[in-house]
Amino acid sequence: MNTKQKLPWAFILITFAFTWLILLPGVLASRGLFELPLPVYALAAIAQFGPSLTAFILTWRQEGKDGAGQLFKRALNFRIPWPWLILIFIVPIAVNGLALLFHRWAGGSLPEMPYLSQPAAILPSFFFILLLQGPLPEEFGWRGYLLDRLQLKWNALAASLVLGVIWWLWHLPAAFMDGVAQSYFPQAAYLIWCMAVSVLFTWMYNH
Repeated sequence: MNTKQKLPWAFILITFAFTWLILLPGVLASRGLFELPLPVYALAAIAQFGPSLTAFILTWRQEGKDGAGQLFKRALNFRIPWPWLILIFIVPIAVNGLALLFHRWAGGSLPEMPYLSQPAAILPSFFFILLLQGPLPEEFGWRGYLLDRLQLKWNALAASLVLGVIWWLWHLPAAFMDGVAQSYFPQAAYLIWCMAVSVLFTWMYNH
């Protein structure tokens, strides 16, 4: 059995340890048990690099420098068929749009949308989010490392749902930190969201 066929417990344990230990002072500060010398969102910004850092460390250890280089190069794949590129951009917009419509239909009020009045801010915000708010800090780990190994053991749907639960658990300390986005989410709904998005991401990733 090669390293990819084994359940990636080392990746899960190291990723959780890195992120949770960094977030712990923020959780304690939010409970009034610790005086934090920096904003909680600064801790969250550092902690979210756990999955990608762990993926590169373990890939380097298991497959050497060339393996780590190949993992990085996967983010520079420009040979994606154009129909899938269109889907990658359209699906998130469509899903969020439907969510807003459903929320409005259910009696909720629409949130402020400042980017519609400041379109010049959209592109800089896109790169800020890409590099520092999830995709780059996390996705080398979740989809680049963990998903491939889960799919060697289970089918795409089962692997996606397992990854969704792991992804939700990894975010859980942030739910107890004042001022962090996850602290505003009902956790049952957030778990469902993580699992649903994992299925969607796996479908696009595999194609």
